[in-house]
Amino acid sequence: MTEEFPQEKVFVQTDRSWYVGGETIWMKAWCTLDGSPSFLSRILYVDIVNADGAVIGKKMYKLDSMASTPADFVIPYDLKSGNYRINAYTLWMLNFPDYVFSKDVFIYGSDYRMYAAK
Repeated sequence: MTEEFPQEKVFVQTDRSWYVGGETIWMKAWCTLDGSPSFLSRILYVDIVNADGAVIGKKMYKLDSMASTPADFVIPYDLKSGNYRINAYTLWMLNFPDYVFSKDVFIYGSDYRMYAAK
């Protein structure tokens, strides 16, 4: 079955699991195919989604010769505090949505700063 439909998998490592609005999420991503670097796709898509499922930002990264890439994402200042999800995938992986990588992070947004300053 994998010969007919090769299955890419993505893994993303972040510098931590919580952030404050205005900070940068630093990441490293790898794309594999059967445990080896994948050469099926050359572009990796990373998006950040809020708890309601709305995409708050999306970026594209070119995978290098080892099917990996550094990545970064600046968090908007005006986000509300809460849980967010980082999704990473190739276009091929959208054919198999169960394999899309996702990681939960918590973002302290502009509303948190108002309460913390009091």
